[in-house]
Amino acid sequence: MDTHAAILFLSEVCQELRISLTTAKRLRRAGAFPIPELPSLDKRARFSSRDVDAFKAREGSVRARRRA
Repeated sequence: MDTHAAILFLSEVCQELRISLTTAKRLRRAGAFPIPELPSLDKRARFSSRDVDAFKAREGSVRARRRA
């Protein structure tokens, strides 16, 4: 078992959540992005794959929630 969570960048999170990069950036600017960011080493947003998987298990894709 891997003891470290994989790190995903914003574009990878968008693929996982099935949303556009534009939508993700808009949600981040509004402070409404549903997954917490990890501390940044540079200017790129980083996310834990565990947090992304947990969100998907709870909520599904953001697009599916908008349709509901």
